[in-house]
Amino acid sequence: MKRTHRWIVLGIVAVALASGKAWSADAGKGPSSNEPSLVGPWRAVSMVRGGQRVEGRDARTLLFVFGDKNVAVRLGGKVIADSPYSIDEAAAPKQIDIEFEGAKTLGVFDIAKGVLRIRANEPDRGRPTGLDAASDVELVLRRADRNAAYVHVMNLDGTGQRILVAPAEFTGVGSPEWSRDGKKLAFDAWRSIFGENFRLAHTLVCNADGTDLVDLGVAAMPTWSPEGRKIGYSSYEPNGVFMMNADGTKPELVDPEGWAIEWCPVGNRVAYTVHDSGAANVRVRDLASGKVHDLFDGRYFYIYYGMCWSPDGQWIALVGRRADASYELAIVHVDGYEKGFRVLAPTAESEGFRPLANPSWSPDSRQVLAALIKSSQPAALYTIDVENPHKIHRVPGQREDCAYGSPAWSPDGKKIIFCARKLPGE
Repeated sequence: MKRTHRWIVLGIVAVALASGKAWSADAGKGPSSNEPSLVGPWRAVSMVRGGQRVEGRDARTLLFVFGDKNVAVRLGGKVIADSPYSIDEAAAPKQIDIEFEGAKTLGVFDIAKGVLRIRANEPDRGRPTGLDAASDVELVLRRADRNAAYVHVMNLDGTGQRILVAPAEFTGVGSPEWSRDGKKLAFDAWRSIFGENFRLAHTLVCNADGTDLVDLGVAAMPTWSPEGRKIGYSSYEPNGVFMMNADGTKPELVDPEGWAIEWCPVGNRVAYTVHDSGAANVRVRDLASGKVHDLFDGRYFYIYYGMCWSPDGQWIALVGRRADASYELAIVHVDGYEKGFRVLAPTAESEGFRPLANPSWSPDSRQVLAALIKSSQPAALYTIDVENPHKIHRVPGQREDCAYGSPAWSPDGKKIIFCARKLPGE
């Protein structure tokens, strides 16, 4: 490779790697952290190479995505460089060594207020002495995911809140769910920084501590089978609800008319929504016999994704919208509306609150955890007593400058996972 062309790529790689150790460094911070966050993607602001400045569109089309040991540099949707690095944050200034084609490029960097600066030289010129020293390459980047949503975890008392997993390219996330044994997590995610939306959501699986993240491919709203060997999911194209092995193999269609499948924690049943002739319903299917029955008779115009079963498999919690545009968080008996039904929100105590999708039942069956939003306030998490819905409590530890949603109770009842993002302008 010619020296000039090599430095075009090296210049790109150098700036990206400046944040090197970011992935693990940010894993312990919550959405409200005021510390510089290095997790995720950065977009180029300017680049000086060989004394010539490259700015505007030529520089800003570059995106730098960080992992534990490597950084991927993207031009649009194409990866144009993927290189390993090492970093010394204790040095002054901080140092970064980037390995490219067997040779290391020596650099220094700094990050402050969401802006990343780096200067780098080839080995024969030595490491730049500072961020204002002469260098072969100077790059400036800005965070590309300042308001991205990630999966968080915290104790039920509000302590220990932190980002659990932050897939660098996937800056939109939803529908997190624990496996029944509490050892695994599954959630869906899409690359909003590339202009994608939830219709292109992938299902991601990891350990309960956020490690060993695996992308199972395009599949939305995952749900674990009771023994953890299969995952149910929804698909936009082809449309319908499916199941697959927990490693992403052997997809199998369950119902082409279904949406937002949820696996019952006991027995061999699933529930999902169906919509027809201006009405929505919950359909329960016995997977062994194939028999199905619907739970409602025209109560809801629309039923949202993210229903949840009670631990004993006798009730389903859901969020529905009625024909008058009102929203309800309700529970319904698995044998049908006439066997049991109760609205949990809104009640007199939660008047003015609108429930959001993805409620979660507590392991002891006494409470439902849900995201509620009121007027212009950001969405927040609340627990609601199933037998006495007037007992509604805001989960402690939440910040006013963040929006929360899609909560899920851990099987042992000690923790919750949820999606959270900082609000724009914060």
